[in-house]
Amino acid sequence: MAENDNPNFPDETLVELSQYGKTAVHHLHQSKFQVPYSSSREKNSMDNRTKAEILVQFTQDNFNDEVYEDFFDYNDLGIPLSIAVMQEMVILTDKGEELLQETWKELCEVFGADPNGEYENIDDVTGV
Repeated sequence: MAENDNPNFPDETLVELSQYGKTAVHHLHQSKFQVPYSSSREKNSMDNRTKAEILVQFTQDNFNDEVYEDFFDYNDLGIPLSIAVMQEMVILTDKGEELLQETWKELCEVFGADPNGEYENIDDVTGV
């Protein structure tokens, strides 16, 4: 089967591996799913890294919760991409940035949050 015949593989590149990413990909696959949460970011800055951090935080807290099964099934590329962004393993291409934005909007939709709002953590998004 050619790569573009598989619906699970996008036709365009989503990311380029950073130097760190090239050496860390192997370790990511072998380690238990736990990504450290970093709170060291500018306040009121919803850049891609901040969105990725919040998506990863939500994933760590809720990945096995059946309530969010549809969210995780639909965002099966966006969540791993968020992990890679947060770990500085990749540099997003335009298509990768679109996918991250789509995943972010989906998360905000789940909780009725404004995707253009400013959030510091997952509790701000969920309203908890």
